[in-house]
Amino acid sequence: MKKLGLVLCLVLVCLFAFGRKTKVEFWTISLSPTFDNYINSIIESYEEKNPNIEIEWSDVPYSAFMQKITASIAAGNAPDVINLNSEWMLDLVGMEALSPIDDYISKVEKYRYLENLWEVGMVDGKTYSVPWYTTPNVLIYNKEIFEKSGLDPDSPPTTWEEVEEYCEKIKQNTDAYPLSTVTDGHQLLLTNGIPLVTKDGKKSAFNNSEALELLEYYNRLYKKGYLPKDLGDYSSAVQRFSGNNLGMFVVGISQLKSIKQNNPSMVEKIGVSQLPLGKAKIIPVTPMNFTVPYNSKRKEEAVDFILWITSGYWQVQFAKYATVLPSTKISLDSDPYFKSMEDKDILIKGEIVGAKSLKYGTDLNTLHNIPADKYNSFRRTLNENYFIKAIKNEIEPEEALKLAEIDCNKILAN
Repeated sequence: MKKLGLVLCLVLVCLFAFGRKTKVEFWTISLSPTFDNYINSIIESYEEKNPNIEIEWSDVPYSAFMQKITASIAAGNAPDVINLNSEWMLDLVGMEALSPIDDYISKVEKYRYLENLWEVGMVDGKTYSVPWYTTPNVLIYNKEIFEKSGLDPDSPPTTWEEVEEYCEKIKQNTDAYPLSTVTDGHQLLLTNGIPLVTKDGKKSAFNNSEALELLEYYNRLYKKGYLPKDLGDYSSAVQRFSGNNLGMFVVGISQLKSIKQNNPSMVEKIGVSQLPLGKAKIIPVTPMNFTVPYNSKRKEEAVDFILWITSGYWQVQFAKYATVLPSTKISLDSDPYFKSMEDKDILIKGEIVGAKSLKYGTDLNTLHNIPADKYNSFRRTLNENYFIKAIKNEIEPEEALKLAEIDCNKILAN
């Protein structure tokens, strides 16, 4: 009887263990309620294929996300899967809060993703994130303003030399501002092949004649009135373009939706083209990523779910819900839905143009040899203290580069 009782107990324990599901906690940033149906469909399909796994999804507002995630990691109760932009991912890598995930991903699985986007999650040879959706920069322009300026609305500028020529004609023939563009120093330098730091990451490397020529170019555009006085105020630029008062605008493709919502009548006037390339022939992209905290006890299950949600199929579906692009090697312009809608919807047009430019895509918010714990201070100092001021004629470009070099070297040496 004792043996029979022991056997029954073991059977019950096994049945209980077999019936218990592994819970994987999953956090995203500001996707609910807009994308509830999409996310829940992914979760349901994954749980159906993996009946021993239960996905618990929480969506956190953007403004509260980093505070909440760092607090949860410190308290030891972080989720297993975290949706992060590249800057936040690097912050958490610098804090040693994320886990490398190479042990859970095969070479075949890595190959499904665009190599340039996969590299975003690489720090010191280790993989800390899997890329999800991304939004490359494009050039949008007002075709009506082009026509008034004697410019062909079907022939947007393809080089930055042409951009200046177009600006001159728009300035001469209309009351609109010719251009609003990215002015972050690190982006301008990197898109023109100018390194931020030396290969060992110990000293600044941007104080040179090429950087001076670049700063003088943007300073010249500003002094000629081609750039708005509130340069760097993105919301004002969106309003200006939506209000028919801006000729050309460098934006991420996701911003097309805001412009369409602000003024639906603008849609017929909008042209979309690939962003003119700088000397480095790269186009800034802003990918979202998935990561796993270092103290997760379910790393293997977490990575398996990450690979599911970032699969080509689910990423293409997301591109139908939102103005974003997949990080996988899949072409939107060969998909029947996108082919049929390209000439009917400006948002789809933006996605198609953006997708074709992804071969040049580079996340300029990644390290570029700068130590992870010093990256954000380095970038803010370069951009806010010197580059924007030099462009706006508040400090001479040559002086700005010298002072930025001194301050950034202090950050690297600290």
